[in-house]
Amino acid sequence: MRRKDREIKEPSEILTIMKRCAVLDVAFFDEEYPYIVPFNFGLVWEGELPILYIHGAAQGKKFEMMEKNPHVSFCMRTEEKVLPADVPCAYSCAYQSVCGNGIASMVPMEQKKMALDAIMSQAGAGGDYTYPQQMLERIGVWQIQVVNLTAKATFKD
Repeated sequence: MRRKDREIKEPSEILTIMKRCAVLDVAFFDEEYPYIVPFNFGLVWEGELPILYIHGAAQGKKFEMMEKNPHVSFCMRTEEKVLPADVPCAYSCAYQSVCGNGIASMVPMEQKKMALDAIMSQAGAGGDYTYPQQMLERIGVWQIQVVNLTAKATFKD
């Protein structure tokens, strides 16, 4: 990272940023160009790195790409605020972001409820959820086992 003064290394600070994010952009390997999709997401921090959870149709382009090559990249960020300046090239932006790489895999049926609960929790919904069995059987839920990440901020709380 070029701007070491903006790097965040403390896991608790990184988790705080991640908890503030609403969207996870995931880049998949496609034939000619990367394929990037925004997801609502959930996370569980286990050990030194988090596990991210996403959901969608259990078939289609995303599913096929993950089956072909499970290596993904991701990025999430808090609300940005443009910081104007008198000179155009001096404009800046206030933000906090987390980016990284991971390995995507399907969540087994017995873990889907936990993964969906993590997604609901990240969305700010509290409570205990009941998911119809038919829906659990139909929906695709993936985990991204994070293998590395970086965090950066132009402001800290």
